[in-house]
Amino acid sequence: MRRSRVARPVLALLLLLLAFGRADDIMCVAGHQLPELFVLGAQKCSTSSFGQQLTESFGLRYGGAKETHCFDMGGCPSLNSFAGRFPPCGQHTVTLDATPNY
Repeated sequence: MRRSRVARPVLALLLLLLAFGRADDIMCVAGHQLPELFVLGAQKCSTSSFGQQLTESFGLRYGGAKETHCFDMGGCPSLNSFAGRFPPCGQHTVTLDATPNY
């Protein structure tokens, strides 16, 4: 099996989020789990591959789509609208957004 090439600081952060995060904390808005991780990058710089690797290796989840575009192109008029694009609160799961235009 090929070993993941995710950087050690990123792995450490993910492990901390998985170990100490709770769905009943401030990341739960309007009944939905806000993203705890943003994949930063630019178009055509492997953000899709990196995001896929995170979801497959660590069980992280996107919202309804990989790219929510809430902070560009006028995508979300409110925090509740942004939160509604992610899974419901409940059993804790780390969520992420990987829109390359932020």
